[in-house]
Amino acid sequence: MLLRDFTSALIAAAEKGAKVARIVRAENTLLQLLVQEKEGKEKNDRFVQDFKTLADVLIQEMVRHDLSLKFPGLEENVYGEESNCFTNTAGKSVVVQLCPTPQETASSLKEVLDGNEKAAAILSEALHEDVEATVDATLESQEQEVAVDDVGIWIDPIDSTAQFIRGQSGAPNNEGIVDEGLQCVTVLIGAFDKQSGQPIAGVCVQPFALWDTKTLQWLHNTTWSVCYKDVRLSSITPSKSHKHSIIISSSESDAVKQKLSKKFTLFSAAGAGYKILSAAWGHVDGYVLSRPTIYKWDCCAPHAVLLSLGGGIVPYTDLDTDLDTIKGADQPHQLQYQFSSNEGGNAVPGVIAYRTKDVLSDIIHCLKNGT
Repeated sequence: MLLRDFTSALIAAAEKGAKVARIVRAENTLLQLLVQEKEGKEKNDRFVQDFKTLADVLIQEMVRHDLSLKFPGLEENVYGEESNCFTNTAGKSVVVQLCPTPQETASSLKEVLDGNEKAAAILSEALHEDVEATVDATLESQEQEVAVDDVGIWIDPIDSTAQFIRGQSGAPNNEGIVDEGLQCVTVLIGAFDKQSGQPIAGVCVQPFALWDTKTLQWLHNTTWSVCYKDVRLSSITPSKSHKHSIIISSSESDAVKQKLSKKFTLFSAAGAGYKILSAAWGHVDGYVLSRPTIYKWDCCAPHAVLLSLGGGIVPYTDLDTDLDTIKGADQPHQLQYQFSSNEGGNAVPGVIAYRTKDVLSDIIHCLKNGT
């Protein structure tokens, strides 16, 4: 398959997923009907309550369905955060999947929606819509081939589900960062090389990027990238200016905050994907998470964006790496994304995301030496 066609298909799938998210969020009664609390292995230990919505499951299965139609065989290597089993309010467990026709999908969704035919039809229509991505000339001109069997996909269908369920709009600060709210919600689709484990393309869509006061509707924002072999492309224009700021989770440890604050201004925000993207967009220089409360599906897509811009993500456990080694390397050791079938095998031991190698060196120096 051509790299440009593959990336275009990722963009189309992510933007369609963003539309599904907006449809579900637009009707609060529908959203409440579609919320289920995660349990057992699906639950993130960081949260007291960890929810998934039918929108999560539908977007994940839609991506799998659409990509497999365009690139047969790829469906075996599409991995996501959510299981496709959903329990409706009557306690019946239903396996959610896209059927060959919108009518069949709507009929299947009615089981989850307690017989709500109208909602099932609206969702089914959106899931089966034929979406074509609009790409720029630089991507359109790429002729590189990539083998289907060499590629894996990580999907986080709705990152920051808690903000999605809450449904409130956030206000950006002077740096353009929203600490919480619908703007922190992202649809993340990342592709990686199965042999090296390195990201090769990523698409990140904010379904609720900007509220249009004229149409009274949310507008989306799409960030895409390619970092395959010697190709480095992105929808973002690289910025070399330094903000001397880091974004963190509100639950980050006091010890880490204290060390970083000696050199950087600290901001916090919801959503792992949003925080990594804040570094890629240039709102901050980097993102630090010291705890293993993040997963491969959170990181793969925005990691590809950072790589395309000359940055990257290293595991937090690489703190022991010698600074001279980092400065001398063309590319510091990056987080890898091979799928693991072991319980907890797709968790990540914390991350340091950075825009430039100099930023990475400064972050590691701060964390190791406290200065």
